[in-house]
Amino acid sequence: MKDQVTKFPYLKWQQLYEHEKPFKLFVDLPAHVKHQRRTNLVFEPHEDEIVHDVRDCTTKFRLDVHGFQFAKHTTNIQDFSDASGSMKVYFQEVEDLIKANVNGVERVHVFDWRLRMSMDENEFIKRRINLSNPSDPILPAVYPHIDQTGYGALSRVKHHLPGEGEKLLSEKRFRIINVWRPLKKVENWPLAFCDRKSVQKGDLIAADFVRRDYAGETYFLKYSPDYKWHYMSDQERDDVVLFKIYDSSAADGDIGCPHASFRLGEESVLPPRESVEVRAFVFSQSV
Repeated sequence: MKDQVTKFPYLKWQQLYEHEKPFKLFVDLPAHVKHQRRTNLVFEPHEDEIVHDVRDCTTKFRLDVHGFQFAKHTTNIQDFSDASGSMKVYFQEVEDLIKANVNGVERVHVFDWRLRMSMDENEFIKRRINLSNPSDPILPAVYPHIDQTGYGALSRVKHHLPGEGEKLLSEKRFRIINVWRPLKKVENWPLAFCDRKSVQKGDLIAADFVRRDYAGETYFLKYSPDYKWHYMSDQERDDVVLFKIYDSSAADGDIGCPHASFRLGEESVLPPRESVEVRAFVFSQSV
């Protein structure tokens, strides 16, 4: 077992949030706009926290209990940058994986995916990233967060499945599940998962994420000493994680699985982490 100690950068509560909602813009503002702020989010590291290694006990963690679970899964895809060809094949692999690991699934709809790669932050800033191109890698996410709030999750369905989203939401159990895979052995910036049972609703702060084609809502975490963090040491390409973003069947459905990456060493010493993540709507029989 290789438990690690780290300081996660949590969202810092500001009095400003009492009259201005937390936000981050991914669009350019017109030159005439007086205030050119892109965000009002402020993060700060807190106490040292233990991130427990699950390498020898992966089977104890279940999606509907802890918010995440591991699965062994071999992919036939080599080139994850080929959005028009190999990724379509990979989406089918992801659908089959979800159906094999989640009971009662009737329909899976992939709505988003992304490549990530760690690198020196100054080097990354110099690059011109195309956020609309999922194969253009972005950095690992280091701030503990849940991709969608309840409002954000339902809005996503209506946005991506117009005309049928409302009916599906009224008749089916609806989940958003993220399937995360390293593209090679993870030696730096592993992805950590927080046991959702250790998270309270009051720990979460909703923030608007505004892009050109869509405005979503994400949860960030305030610090709590109660969090239980886990990761897999030496995670390999076939060590896939499924983690839950939202579940309509739970009373606290929009408390999904908080997650964040953390550094094990310097980028100049350790090889970069490369990964692919696929987000999917998962519909099953209503419960």
